Order: sequence, then structure tokens, then C-alpha cells
Amino acid sequence: MARRKKVELPKTELNITSMMDLVLNLLTFFVLCSNLAMAELPPMEPPQPTKSKARPTEAVNKFTINILPNKSSPGDALSIKFGSSIELPRDAAGELTALIAAEKAKSPDVGVDLRADRSLRYDQVAPVMAAIKASGVTRINVVAQIDQN
Repeated sequence: MARRKKVELPKTELNITSMMDLVLNLLTFFVLCSNLAMAELPPMEPPQPTKSKARPTEAVNKFTINILPNKSSPGDALSIKFGSSIELPRDAAGELTALIAAEKAKSPDVGVDLRADRSLRYDQVAPVMAAIKASGVTRINVVAQIDQN
């Protein structure tokens, strides 16, 4: 009887090079996105209410207005930052109302996150709140830092 030759099958290997490239690209993308999101929030210390029972709410369509403090004159505002790129002088309530109204025209259920430093006096924040009200926006979140005890 003739002997059969034993045929060796080729060894299969798993090539994960393309998967590693994809993971590296995703990691880079998320790191860059998180850095861009942090650029929208200038460094400031929000107020810490002691007896607040408010909890954060999430609006689908929202933008942020930051009232930046003047470091050389405590209690005074330096400027108003609308979104992540538009910076207005602190006394530009008319321009701010127009910008907010334009956002409201794009999306009627838009919300506003209002951030201000804890060192600012209320008379520096009140004109911004009045501009938001004058533009017709009804969903306003005043950002504060609440301890999670």
C-alpha cells in the first residue's frame, strides 16, 4: 500500500496592524476633542451655593455665555464670551441680545448656560441676564459648583 504524504497546512496568523492603527487614530481624535471642549470654558471659579437643592439639567441645544472677571479690578467683569469664539466688551448688551436671538431663531428650544466667576458683583451679571431674557430664551442654567456629598 502506498503511503500518503502528510500535507502541512499553512499556519494562520492574526494581523492586527490595521486594528491598532484604528485604535490609535480614535484615541488621538478623542484627546483632541476633549482639548477643544475645554477651550470653550475659560478658567474661573463658579459660586458654591451652600443650601441649593438644584440639580443639573441637560438641554439638547445649548450654548455657553461666560462672564470673564477682570483680574486687575476684583468684582468687575472684563468681557463676555459668547460660545467658544466670540468675545464682546462687558457693556455690549445689544450685540449680545442680537447674537442670542440669532441662536434662538435657529432653534426655538435653545438653552443657555451662564457662567460667571464668584468674585463678580451682581451688577456685572444682571445686564447679561437681561440680554438673555430680552432675546426670548426661556431655558437658562446658571452654572454653580455643587459639592457631591
